[in-house]
Amino acid sequence: MAIEVVLPRLNSYIICSIESLERIGTFGISVISDVLNDESKSVRVRASAAKALGNIKSETAVQLLINALKDESVSVRSTVAEALGNIKSEKAVQPLINALKDGSKYVRDNAAEALGNIKSETAVQPLINALNDGSENVRISAAWALGNIESETALQKLTDLLNDENEYVKVYAAWALRNIEPETAVQPLINALNDGSENVRVNAAWALGYIKSETAVQPLINALNDGSENVRNYAVRALGNIKPETAVQPLINALKDESENVRNYAVRAIFNIKSETAVQPLINALNDENIALNDEDIVVFRVKCCAAMALGNIKSETAVQPLINALNDKDLSIRHIAANELANICTVVKNKKLLRDLLRTENELYVNTAFEILDKIEKEERSKIVLFEKKPPYRMKEVCSDKKSQKIEHIRPATEGLKDAYFGAFVDKLKSVTEPITIIDYGCGEGKFLCTLKTLSEGVLRKILYIGVDISTKCRYISRLTAEKYGLTKELKNEPEFLKPEAFFKKDITVDYIFFMHVLHEIELVYLVDIIYLLSSKVKNGGKIFILDQKKLVEEERSFILWDDEKDFEMLFQDSGFKPFVRYFTTGSGKQLSSIEIEKVKNKHFTKEDAGRNCLAVYKAKQAKLMEKRKQSGLNDEKYSEISIQYANISEQIDEYERTIQSEITRSSLNYQSFQQSSIIMRISKLTSENFTALSL
Repeated sequence: MAIEVVLPRLNSYIICSIESLERIGTFGISVISDVLNDESKSVRVRASAAKALGNIKSETAVQLLINALKDESVSVRSTVAEALGNIKSEKAVQPLINALKDGSKYVRDNAAEALGNIKSETAVQPLINALNDGSENVRISAAWALGNIESETALQKLTDLLNDENEYVKVYAAWALRNIEPETAVQPLINALNDGSENVRVNAAWALGYIKSETAVQPLINALNDGSENVRNYAVRALGNIKPETAVQPLINALKDESENVRNYAVRAIFNIKSETAVQPLINALNDENIALNDEDIVVFRVKCCAAMALGNIKSETAVQPLINALNDKDLSIRHIAANELANICTVVKNKKLLRDLLRTENELYVNTAFEILDKIEKEERSKIVLFEKKPPYRMKEVCSDKKSQKIEHIRPATEGLKDAYFGAFVDKLKSVTEPITIIDYGCGEGKFLCTLKTLSEGVLRKILYIGVDISTKCRYISRLTAEKYGLTKELKNEPEFLKPEAFFKKDITVDYIFFMHVLHEIELVYLVDIIYLLSSKVKNGGKIFILDQKKLVEEERSFILWDDEKDFEMLFQDSGFKPFVRYFTTGSGKQLSSIEIEKVKNKHFTKEDAGRNCLAVYKAKQAKLMEKRKQSGLNDEKYSEISIQYANISEQIDEYERTIQSEITRSSLNYQSFQQSSIIMRISKLTSENFTALSL
């Protein structure tokens, strides 16, 4: 009686943790076999026992399962057939062939699939006969089984099955033909492109793309005019797999298809074919402002992005200027792809003048892209091309033609930073430094703060370890030039480093002071959380974060976030161990700024989740505040527009951040479920035969 109590409790383990039961060995099979043979047990328990034996995959269980094919329950018989298919024993072939005549379509279905798993030639003719079964599911499983066995004997019958009344039967027949003899299947599959069922046409196009027969090219081109978007989609993908030159023009025409999916895959097909004929149409697609971009589309590439990638793959010089123009596209992903593809093309472009000219522009992405490409080319072709003579890749404006007296603009005089009362006050504090300190200049820009360090004495400079951080390649480069110009590379405690944010955050370092200058308003919420968390984790106890930011946004910055309330910083660093002190001032030029000094007063466990909660609270408070402002009466159009832009931007950033968090929660939940299942399996696997003996007693 004890076993009757124990096994129902273990039933969920038997169903969900079959692999663990396999480790129990012969004793486990014996216990489960008793359950399968016990007609007093429920159908669900006996079916679960049959499934368990199938997953254990032991020859010991085969005869027991064969006997169970005669069980009165349809559920048990169908599960037994499935189990025999999992074990794949030749002993089960004839009993399963007999089961193809079972009174239940469910048993016949699983028996056909099981024979397909065993792959015995003996089963071919019975399976061919099963293609005439009255149940479409049995015909589907029989077609699949024959395709898996790959018997040429079934070719004619499978070809006839393409005319079956059920569309899914035709789909599996097409798959089986492709698996058995691809070339033999080509003509029936071509005929299937005209079938009345959309699913059949789709799968025929898919199968022809897999076979890659030139015979199918023209029929697939004709299918580009099919009334079904899915059929056109798979026809395009099939042509991309076959890669025929004759398909280029039809694929170019497909770039005008009403379906964005079809246009996307048309570009990808052209990408695979690599034909010069496609360059101009791809340029047209890249420049097409009428193409709708769906930010939520995660399944296919956007047309413009794919066009840029295809142009980079073809590597035509004609595409250089259009790709440069795309660096200014309103879509961020397109800008980055255009930059990457320019790097692919420009390794073969003979005339580099166009790229060198980009270095002198004010467009950040232009400069960074040109910098990276030309630097790469210089390294690869140093023996052939002298790009910069003795000058580094970023060429500043020259004030005279005499090379010996060339000067670099943008490098600030050391006293310029002192004109800023904020910088000047801090530099005064550094004059009294007696112990080595580490300073992080986050958002180092063109070196405004760095150049003020030159006003300090040599003794103080030797106590300062300086690291400049900026996302911009151009700014990091100019800051380095500033350090070199004023000799700071030799006078500071270290040779100054200029890093991208991700490189800095990977450094295992604790710091005394972090300067966060004129960058806070530009950072999006989804990135701000990581930055606040990582920066705060690097500050020593007693160290400080200095934030200087705009209290009022100028016209061109109205899409950024305004930090203009003392409560913003109180919420941002709530329960973090940091204490903020905020003051506001106006510069001599009339610019209104916020000065925030944040001191780490105690070591406190401040997690990324804490930082995220604080950042989100600040943004939601700003959102509510702006909503109230919008409701005020008496606002002129300009002010209302300004507030609306800020409100829309904050709302968009909150939505993006919450989607990101939800995505992380979903992933964590799946990982936890996987961990739980693994824990159950480990616990069951530790049960020894002695444990089971004790339970049965």
